[in-house]
Amino acid sequence: MLKIKDIVQLDTKGEFRSDVQLSDFDNPKLNLSLLQSYIFSVSIPNSFGERTQSIAGLGLLDELIKAFRYDRFENRFVAIANYGHGKSHLALVLANYFARPVDSPEVKTIFERINHAVDNPARAEGYRDFKQDRKEFLVLRLRGDEPRSLRQQFFRALKKALAEHEATRDVELPFWVNQAKQHLASLSPDQLKKANAFLEENYHLDVPALMQEIEEYREQAYTRYENLFAHLSHGVRPDLDANVSLREVIGWAVREYCSDGKPLGGLLILFDEFSLYVQRYARDKTVGELQDLLQGVQDQRERAVFLAFAQHDPDEVAAQMLHGGQPLQSLRKELERLPKRFALYSLMESVLDSYLKQSPAAWDEFIQNPRVKGMLFGVISETTWDLFLKHYNTELSWTNQKFRDVVVQGCFPLHPTTTALLCQLKMHHGEGISGTRTVLGFVRDQLDLISDLPAHEDGRVNWVLPIALVDYFEKRLAGDNATTYEAYLNAQRNLDLLLSDI
Repeated sequence: MLKIKDIVQLDTKGEFRSDVQLSDFDNPKLNLSLLQSYIFSVSIPNSFGERTQSIAGLGLLDELIKAFRYDRFENRFVAIANYGHGKSHLALVLANYFARPVDSPEVKTIFERINHAVDNPARAEGYRDFKQDRKEFLVLRLRGDEPRSLRQQFFRALKKALAEHEATRDVELPFWVNQAKQHLASLSPDQLKKANAFLEENYHLDVPALMQEIEEYREQAYTRYENLFAHLSHGVRPDLDANVSLREVIGWAVREYCSDGKPLGGLLILFDEFSLYVQRYARDKTVGELQDLLQGVQDQRERAVFLAFAQHDPDEVAAQMLHGGQPLQSLRKELERLPKRFALYSLMESVLDSYLKQSPAAWDEFIQNPRVKGMLFGVISETTWDLFLKHYNTELSWTNQKFRDVVVQGCFPLHPTTTALLCQLKMHHGEGISGTRTVLGFVRDQLDLISDLPAHEDGRVNWVLPIALVDYFEKRLAGDNATTYEAYLNAQRNLDLLLSDI
């Protein structure tokens, strides 16, 4: 007789993490662990607000791939989601998918995660085909919570990204750095003595230390070199290539390393915590640098893509910071260069479907029993469909067959009503039980309880019934009305007393 554990297994690697940062890319062990725990979401509702198009995690990867394949597709995006919805985790997955070699442990792990989420082998294979065709990408990782200017971050990120690939590891940026290094290396003995004295007095450095800062794109390096140049030149400021536009730099990187016949497949700029950057941009009234970068990306369709992750719509952040006037209009004009806005959406049913993996062979054997098949897809599932018709049919535009595939089969052994309630109810004090970590904890604990039970016995399917939600979440399930749970407990006590008298 089939047991529950014969039919379904947990995705033991899948986990929801709210503490991920894009900088975890640089920590090999942690990075790989985070990739192994990522759960791709697939399904989405029809819409998500008036200004944005809702999108699942895998759908966002699709958009990036289309932007790299076809010049008719937009190549500048913003993905919006509140804190705790997995933005940075997804950003980390995308950084690895594009930057790493196709045969790397990181990319192999991502393929496994995609295969786990997608039931369509042809679709899953498409992600592998694209990666094998385009190979490694130059991936620049920017963060809005960094205190450095966009220009400073960009140059540091570009040099770091180039150093991550064997074909570009020794590349020197042909901008102000080379000119500054050449100038410092050519100082006469008297100039060198004067330069060292100036640097020691003002910055506690000497010329070799300043050259090291320049090579590493330290935040203060440009200003320190500029001041030293002026000191040695009687107040004349240097005319350095540091003033080159970001648009020109993007064009150079794509032309030299990411075009046809070059070693890399494209240039991807990932910008995490973009809302914080817009706040600082508005506060400091820094004009032009974002527009310059985005124009450079637009120039390089099929070869460059910009994707920002934000907690709020950038236009709304700008409006809150500037409260009208010309500065707001100027910033909004720059933000218009981010025409495509997505609302990142993690449909809980889709997450559960990925977390609970049914064996196709065992499932087919299970439903060979006409009585089992009738219970699974008959009155019980149809009643759940009718009860939650607005959510599944109206909001998600699911057919009844889609509901059966995802909720009845994909979320088994959860009873269909258990799944529907679990994905939509709220807990006491407004805490959502549909928080991913909480939901997966419930599913894991329930499966532990029933995994050794027969999948079908005594004329019934061994589902996880809705009452398990009450036993697990207790008074939190009552929402903001705490007396509801007390009424439930009183009814339970009265029933126990009544049964004890029988």
